[in-house]
Order: sequence, then structure tokens, then C-alpha cells
Amino acid sequence: MDGASIKQELASLAERYGAWTDHNVRLTHNLYTMGETRRSAKLQRVVQIVCDLARKPIEELRILDLACLEGGYAIEFARRGARTVGIEGREQNIEKARFAQRVLGLSNLELIRGDVRDLSIATHGTFDVVLCLGILYHLNAPDVFSFLEAISQVCTGLAVFDTYVALAPKQSYSYKGATYWGREFREHRLELTEQERLAKSWASLDNLRSVWLTKRTLINILNRQGFTSVFECYVPLELTKPRDRVTMVALKGRPARLMTNPTTIEHCGSEWPERLDNPPSHYQQGWANLSRAIVERLPRVPRQWLKQRLVSAGIIKPASWGSVQTLRRR
Repeated sequence: MDGASIKQELASLAERYGAWTDHNVRLTHNLYTMGETRRSAKLQRVVQIVCDLARKPIEELRILDLACLEGGYAIEFARRGARTVGIEGREQNIEKARFAQRVLGLSNLELIRGDVRDLSIATHGTFDVVLCLGILYHLNAPDVFSFLEAISQVCTGLAVFDTYVALAPKQSYSYKGATYWGREFREHRLELTEQERLAKSWASLDNLRSVWLTKRTLINILNRQGFTSVFECYVPLELTKPRDRVTMVALKGRPARLMTNPTTIEHCGSEWPERLDNPPSHYQQGWANLSRAIVERLPRVPRQWLKQRLVSAGIIKPASWGSVQTLRRR
């Protein structure tokens, strides 16, 4: 397609389906779906994560982009040589992605109009990388839990989750004998028709309410589903990200049993308690700092006596006493 034809079809798509809402794809040297000045820190972050953590070169990866919207992430990885599959439920989004695919000639990109809740190995196969970006918090219970199960089943390498999380455990949910926590939000008003819901590109396909999981619940589910390491990403920077939105990376692996202390793995704990709030180390607790400041100024005999009293009261730990004595000698 020449530049004029591409520009004409781009305008035609925007007239039929509306303007692009998020994914800015360069179609020709100076033609973008949303304009040359629009940037995406999230795209930069996700691509860097995959480049850093994938166990194979990008061109050897099979990558799944769930609820791919206008296809920006799937297109980026396809342009890098990966075999990429994007699943999207809305016609307006999938048609925009297919247009960009045609313009860029991406034969290694497969775009499927479908419901991500139908994800399965039997239908879609397995993937080295699964991208779950901006979809998890649009699902209700129990769909959000079965969806995470399905991601684990199709993922053989790493999964990237970018999602809102509940800041407090407002409501509990039971799934297959486990209890999880989060809170609910409204996706659609009850009176909206199916077509009106589908027209809302940044909402669920059909469920009226969705569940935002707490961060600790998300970690616990990923752990239960066989991801052996879970990390939160801060770099590359995404400075405008709200405090209740996170980028989590989960890696599939095998539990590593220590050779020097092989029983440790059984005692590491199986999940994060929702209300666990460990105190800071004794080095940064106010009473400990005050105690050390006083002790440093005492002669040896009263210092030893006070040491015993402070340790007995739990205000300082025995291990910290050596550093106090060292400081005094200096």
C-alpha cells in the first residue's frame, strides 16, 4: 500500500470505528495511528521486561497478548520477529489491529476475535511469554480466578501483568478451597444493551461488575498456579502510574531445593497473609536508636547492666550490641 492509500484507509477506519484510543503504531515513515508525539512508557517497560527475562532470543519466542485492544504490543513483538497471537473481543479494536498488520506485512502475527476467558491449551497452544495488560481488573469472580489458571496452563516461560489492585482487602472470595481478597467495581450500568457495552472499549465485554484483587492475593494465586518467582517492576520508569496500578512479572520454573539446607523450602511459607505488617529492622526503630545513643555515653559497667535490661525488654537485639561497642571504641 502506498502512503496515500494507507492514510485514506486510516481515516476510513476512524470514521467507522472511532479514533485509536491507546496504541500508537508507526505505519509509514511519518504516519502514525495516533500521531508522532504520542509516547508509551508502558510499552517501553513491557518490551524491556521481555528482552531482559525471556530465556530465548525474541525471534524464537511465541508470545500471547490477551485483550490486545488495538494490537500495539502484539505488533511491536511481531515486528521484532516473534510469533505473536493477539486475542481481542471487540470488533472495532480487532479491525484496527488487522489494518496495521496488513500495512506492516506481519505474517507472523495472528489476530483472533474472541473472549480471553475461553483461553486454553487445546485451542491456543502454549506460549513462552503471556501478556496480561489491562484486562485482569475487568473480570468478575470466579472468572478472574479461572482466567489466571488458564494463563498458567498456557505459559511456559514468563507472564507480565499490568493491572489495578485493591489497596485494602474489602471482600473475600472463595475458589477451589482457597480464600482470596479484593474489592468490586461497577463496569456497566444495568440498563445498557449488549451493543452499548461492546461500544465501551475500555470496559468489560459483558459482566456488570469486576473484581480488583489485592496485590498479595495476586501474588498468592500466581504462586499457587506454579509460578516460582514473582517480581514487581519499577524500571523502566512509568512515572505517571497510579499507586494502585502495578506491573508484576511471574516466572515459570522448578522449585529450587537447597543443597546445604534442603528442608528450608518446606518452611518458607506458602502465601502472603493479607494483614501481615512486619515492623522495620531494629536499626530504624525509634526506641532502639535512642537506647544506643544513651548507651554509647555510659561507662562500661552500667553499659553492660543496661544492655541486659534492654535485650530482656526486646528493645534492642543482642546482635546490635557489638556495633554499639565498636562505635564507642572509635
